[in-house]
Amino acid sequence: MQPLQFRKLTLFEGLLQAAARFGLDKPVFQDAREPAKSYRELIRSALAAGRLARHVSAPGEVVGLLLPNVAGTVSMLFGLSASGRVPAMLNYSVGPTGLAWACQTAKVSTVITSAKFVEALKLDLSDLTRRGVVVHTVEDLRATLSLTDKLWLKLWAWPRPERGITVRDPEAVAIVLFTSGSEGRPKGVALTHSNVCALKAQLDVVLPCSPDDDRWFSPLPMFHSYGLIGTVISPLLRGHFVYLHLSPLDFREIPKRIAAVRATHLFGSTLLLANYGRAADPQDFATLKVVVSGGEMLADEVTKMYRDRFGLTIWEGYGSTESACAMALNTGALWRSGNTVGPMLPGMEFRIAPLPGLPRGGVLHVRGPNVMKGYLLSDHPGELSPTGSSFGPGWLDTGDVADVLEDGYLRIEGRIKRFAKVAGELVSLDLVERLARRASPDCDHAATVQLTADGETTILFTTDPALTRARLLAVARDLGEQELAVARQLVRTEALPILPNGKTDYIRLRSQAEAMITA
Repeated sequence: MQPLQFRKLTLFEGLLQAAARFGLDKPVFQDAREPAKSYRELIRSALAAGRLARHVSAPGEVVGLLLPNVAGTVSMLFGLSASGRVPAMLNYSVGPTGLAWACQTAKVSTVITSAKFVEALKLDLSDLTRRGVVVHTVEDLRATLSLTDKLWLKLWAWPRPERGITVRDPEAVAIVLFTSGSEGRPKGVALTHSNVCALKAQLDVVLPCSPDDDRWFSPLPMFHSYGLIGTVISPLLRGHFVYLHLSPLDFREIPKRIAAVRATHLFGSTLLLANYGRAADPQDFATLKVVVSGGEMLADEVTKMYRDRFGLTIWEGYGSTESACAMALNTGALWRSGNTVGPMLPGMEFRIAPLPGLPRGGVLHVRGPNVMKGYLLSDHPGELSPTGSSFGPGWLDTGDVADVLEDGYLRIEGRIKRFAKVAGELVSLDLVERLARRASPDCDHAATVQLTADGETTILFTTDPALTRARLLAVARDLGEQELAVARQLVRTEALPILPNGKTDYIRLRSQAEAMITA
């Protein structure tokens, strides 16, 4: 394990430290609606947002944020943190029931949103209000700013922003995020200030950047740890300029925006990067120096596209919400081909628990300074369940099947849930997809399981109307893979369903596969 030395701060203290180091007037943040903001402007707007939040919430309260990818959301998050509240980032794509379960799990009784945002997305919040959750809009909150508040800001907080900090414990919970709920009701993930600071320190080691020159482009939603911690909070604490795009699904617009803002760093999933690459002209990516893929396995064909068309090597990362977004990263001198995600980040330990039926590797367990404090579960709302696994307290069972090479590089084989038992053998659905991408690199493919009377079988959804099992079998033979890794059935589709965080929506595909049985 590599040692990790870092100073433990709260989020707002980290922001103040970055401003002192890189200059209060350094532009560091921008969205599509407003001009770039400096550290000074971000700190002032955060203090104002935190002051407004005090009108409708209590110290220590978990406050739900239901807001888009804009600068005001970042201000509200830092403002809540400075004023001793815990922001819970709500996923606006999960529907009324999902929002209600998230609020119940984290014991959220106050939600801050935007009237314009609710109207634009046609969000139905009636289920929340029926359950007693009070919904406030930022438009209404601004109208509550009193003369006392203005004097507090102007005479007390703005001249010395550290006066606005009411919580200084780095081990206190800083943010609540939520799992996707693909294995049941969503779980709340409680991350401390120290967890986030550790991730920032780890990136300092493995992802060095120049605060003067580098400009990060993030289209990822902030209710996702990759989007929030990896591409917003961490770069802001490191002095890097961040450009936020509203939606990661603007495939044709995003390459143009990358060129317009002269971005040097791009972040996404393999599916998002594939679509950006297909829509981009080579000059759109002329300023890019680093492209990072995370959230799902990086496809070899996407790697080849970026290398051949744009001269860029994609760096693949691996992580989870529970690890403040990252555990391993293939970067620079640490880059390695062969479906590895690099060595573990500094300060992280790992162990492999053997899994019956697998010839190599096993279930990955990790421990480190960026691993969450614990879960919030729906059957015990608001109660923290401390992190622990079969290896003891503090260890996290990732639920992923991994293999560790002799030199410590990590290879992820897939989630346990992403294996099918076909003819008595375990088959990786990620391998099923890999064969399809090799056979048809210019199209999208996703594999899932269908439960039949005879057991489990594999189904491949593909946008290639000409793809056949014969082509897949030929690829499998060429690569030395077993015939069981070839999908038993192919389903043609115009496009794969995509979640707002850029991942393939496997829940919807599984439902479609099950519906095919009863149709």
